[in-house]
Amino acid sequence: MNPIEIARDIISIGTTAGIKKDVLDLQAAKLRILTDELALSKQRESKLAIENNQLRALLKNPPPVVLDDACTEMLQAVANSPDRAWKHELFAQFGHSTAKGEHIFDQLVAHKFIDVIPCITPDGAPYMATQEGREYLNKKGLL
Repeated sequence: MNPIEIARDIISIGTTAGIKKDVLDLQAAKLRILTDELALSKQRESKLAIENNQLRALLKNPPPVVLDDACTEMLQAVANSPDRAWKHELFAQFGHSTAKGEHIFDQLVAHKFIDVIPCITPDGAPYMATQEGREYLNKKGLL
């Protein structure tokens, strides 16, 4: 080997070593980033597991339903109707606008305290109190 070839080899080795060091530095930085992301992911997973357990416990023991006075009065009226309860008659009886009455009925239906009686009439469909609705009133001493 002549001195020029030796010099080229030394330069090549130095250049390659510098590139290898840069690649190693980049890989170390990438490893740090991935390690940090993994730690954050584990924290999120832990928080979600806790929240999931809390929601499952809530499903097993839901908080008791508490109706406001207007909903309770409407439920009583539906439960005490001898045959059927008609929305428009109840809205008029309690002096509720259609929007307010519909809101009250939406709440009672959502809690499964009332249900529509499946029949078609010119006046619409009548409603009746469900077992859950009567149980609610009974627990409150309103039956």
